[in-house]
Amino acid sequence: MKILILGSNDIAYNLAQELSKIDYAVTVVDNKVDQIKQIDRELDVKGIIGYPTYPSVLDNADCETTDILIAVLDNDEANMVACQIAHSLFNVPLKIARIKNHHYLNQGKLYGDEDLPIDVFISPEILLTRQITSLINFPGAEEIRFFGSAYIVLIRIQASSPWITQKIKTVENDNECLITFIQRDGKWLIPDIKFSLKENDQLLFASKRGNVSKILASAGIENPEINNIMVGGLGHNGTNLIRNIQSNYNIKAIEKNSQQCNRAATEFENITVLHGKISDRQLMVDEGVAQSDFFCALTDDESENILSSLMAKKMGCKKVVTLLTNTIYYECINELVDYVIISKLALINAILTEIYKGESIHEVKSISCGEITLIKMGITEHFNHLNFPATAIPYPKNATFVGILRDNEFFSDRDTLIKKGDFVLLASTEISDIPKMDELFSSF
Repeated sequence: MKILILGSNDIAYNLAQELSKIDYAVTVVDNKVDQIKQIDRELDVKGIIGYPTYPSVLDNADCETTDILIAVLDNDEANMVACQIAHSLFNVPLKIARIKNHHYLNQGKLYGDEDLPIDVFISPEILLTRQITSLINFPGAEEIRFFGSAYIVLIRIQASSPWITQKIKTVENDNECLITFIQRDGKWLIPDIKFSLKENDQLLFASKRGNVSKILASAGIENPEINNIMVGGLGHNGTNLIRNIQSNYNIKAIEKNSQQCNRAATEFENITVLHGKISDRQLMVDEGVAQSDFFCALTDDESENILSSLMAKKMGCKKVVTLLTNTIYYECINELVDYVIISKLALINAILTEIYKGESIHEVKSISCGEITLIKMGITEHFNHLNFPATAIPYPKNATFVGILRDNEFFSDRDTLIKKGDFVLLASTEISDIPKMDELFSSF
C-alpha cells in the first residue's frame, strides 16, 4: 500500500514512523527543509521537499499511484485544498484531512466528490475533549478509552489497596472485569489468573461503563466528585471542552489573548472568563485554583501547560490534566500530575483506524502514551473460530483478549463464545501485531 503524508510536524513524523513499521510505502512531503531532511534521515520513508499543495510537487511524489493521502498540515484550508487536488488531478481513492476549526465541522453538505472531496476529516480537538470528559467522569482512573459500552481503564495499585496480594481471578470474579495487562518494574506483562497484585502495579482492566466507579472503589481508589473546573487556554482545545461540559459544571477559564477572551465571553454566558497567563501564580491564587476540583492546562504552549499544572497541583487542586505535544516530556511530568495527554496520539489513532479499517478491523486506539494498542475486530461468518471460547484463539504473542461487544452489551468473561456479529476487543504491546490480527480474523 502506498501512503502519502502531507506535512512534517510531530503528527506527520509519528504517523510515518508507525506506518513504516508495517512495511507500507510511505512518502512525506513538505516545504520545511530541515524537518523533511530529519524524516528522510531517521525513518524508513521517502521525504520530498516542496509545497504540498502544488500539483507539480504531488505529481513528483507519485500521487497518481497513491492509495491513501493524509493531509496533516497545520492549516485547515491547506489540507482541504490538498484533498481537492488529489481528487481532481490524481484520483486518490482515500483522502484523510486534519480539521481543527469547529466552523468547518458538522457541515455535511460541504463534503463529497462534487464538493470538497474529503473522505475522512478528523478533529484532534474533538478527540481530546472526549478523553478529558471521560477523566472528569471517572477522576480516579489514570487513563480511559471506550468502545461503546466497553470501558478500558488504566489504574495504579496504591499502598492502601485491598487488592494487594489478591490473585487476578479473585479480582475479576468479584468485580465483573477482565485484567488484560499489568506493568511491573517498567515492563508490561500479560498476567494469568494466578498472578498476584503488588503495590505500584499499573493495571489495565476492561468492564461495562456502569461498573467502573464500583471497581475503582473496590481497588481503594478515591473517585472525588467534580463540580468546579478551571480551564487554562481558550484556543480550539479549551473552547471545545467547554462546549461539551459547560452545562454540568462551574467553569472558570484563563486566556492571555484578549480577543479569544472576548469571543469566549460572548459564546459562553455561564462561565467566568479571565484575561491572563495560566502560569501567573498570583492570578491562580486569586481565582482559587486550590479550591478547584479539576484543572486543565490546554494552551498551545507546552511550557505554560507544564508550569501551570505543577503550580495547580502544589496549591491543592484535586485533579490536574496537562496537555503535551511532545512525548519527551511525558516521563518528566507524568508522576507529578494526575493526567498527561499527548495531543497527537489521539489523532494518530484515528488516522490509523481509517487506514486499517476493513472487513475485520473496525477501530484502533492506544493507551499509556501509545505503549498499548487497542483494536476492535468484527466477526463474520467466515471466521475460523466461531463458537470457540475467546481465550482459545491463537492471538499473536504480545496480544491478549479484552472482551466482546454483542448488541452493544459488553462481556468480559474469558470463556464467552465468539458469535457471528460480535466485536472482539484486543490489546497488544506491538503495533506490528495489527496485520497479524487482521489476517487471523479475516481467515476463511
